[in-house]
Amino acid sequence: MLDAQKLLIFFDFDGVIVQTFDVSYDMISHEYEGMSREEYRSYFEGNYYAEEEKRLGKHRVLNPISRKTWFEKWCVRILEKPIISGIDTVIKELAGSFDLEIVSGSAEFCIEAYLKQVGLREYFSEILGPEVAKSKVEKFTLACQKYGCKPSETLLVTDTLGDLREAEEVGVPSIAVTWGYHSVETLRKGTSLAIVETPEELLEKIYGHFRTKMPE
Repeated sequence: MLDAQKLLIFFDFDGVIVQTFDVSYDMISHEYEGMSREEYRSYFEGNYYAEEEKRLGKHRVLNPISRKTWFEKWCVRILEKPIISGIDTVIKELAGSFDLEIVSGSAEFCIEAYLKQVGLREYFSEILGPEVAKSKVEKFTLACQKYGCKPSETLLVTDTLGDLREAEEVGVPSIAVTWGYHSVETLRKGTSLAIVETPEELLEKIYGHFRTKMPE
C-alpha cells in the first residue's frame, strides 16, 4: 500500500528528465532508412511500440536481441547527455511528499545507470520499462494494483501525446512538459491538467493538483 501521506507520481524518462530525441532519431534512422525527424516524432502520438508494429509490420521491427543491442549503444550516448536543467530539483522536492516511479519505453538498465550517474536513483521506488510491458496502460494498471491506489489518485508527467492518450485510457491525470519530444500544438491534441514550460511551473502545478501547500 502507498504511505497514507504519499501519493504516486509517474515520470516519463525520455524528454522529461533528459533530452534523448536527437540520439534516438539518429540511431533509428539508420535502422529504417528514409524516416524523417517528424515522421519519427509522430510515432510517439500513440504507444511507440504499437505504432512501430502498425506502421512497419511485425516482421520489420527490431527483434528482442537486436533491440537490446540497440539500447546498449543508445545508452552509451545517453550517459553523455546532461539532465534537463531544474528537473533534478523538482524530483528531489517531490520525493519528500510523494512516491515516484519511472514509466518509460526505454530500457530499464540504461535509465537505472543514468539516474545513478546524476544522483537521482534513490528518489524513485521503481523503474517500469518495456521489460515489464510495452503498454503504459498496462504499467499504470500494475502499479496501481501494487500500491492499492486508484489511477485517479496518481499523476503522470510526460512530454508526448501518446503518453497522454494512454494515461487517459486508464484514468491517470497528466501534466505535459514542453521541453521534450512534442510541441505545445501536438500536446494540445491530448487531455492534460496543464502544459508547462519550466520545471518550476511543473512543481507548482503538481502541488496545486494535489492541493498540497508548497514548502516555504
